[in-house]
Amino acid sequence: MVITYCKNSQGVIYPYYICSGRHSKREKCDLKAVLIEELEHRVEEIYTRYSLPSQMRTLLEKTLVETIEKNRQQFDGEKASLQREKEKLERKQRKLLEAHYGDAIPLQISLLLCAMVLSSFVYHGCIICNV
Repeated sequence: MVITYCKNSQGVIYPYYICSGRHSKREKCDLKAVLIEELEHRVEEIYTRYSLPSQMRTLLEKTLVETIEKNRQQFDGEKASLQREKEKLERKQRKLLEAHYGDAIPLQISLLLCAMVLSSFVYHGCIICNV
């Protein structure tokens, strides 16, 4: 839709919405032009008919806020748990590397243990390895 202005015989100008295809003569459109004021009135009627009453909107907003807050708390708890698990696995990884560097365990065993620690963490859906 595009806006076009039409002038009547007395020189009064009326703003209309008209199909852009019809206006540019690219398409054969049989939709009539509509006064902007009339279209705005129709949109207001539709909005009134389909809008929520204020009590229902307030109740819906309260329910959504409570649900979001509940989920946020749950996700924050899960995030904290995963963070603790990550830190635990990083400590294990550091200990393994320290043991390797101290020649306490051979390289193959050190790498195998490190891989097991990392695969355990990847199994939980996280990645920590900076090696």
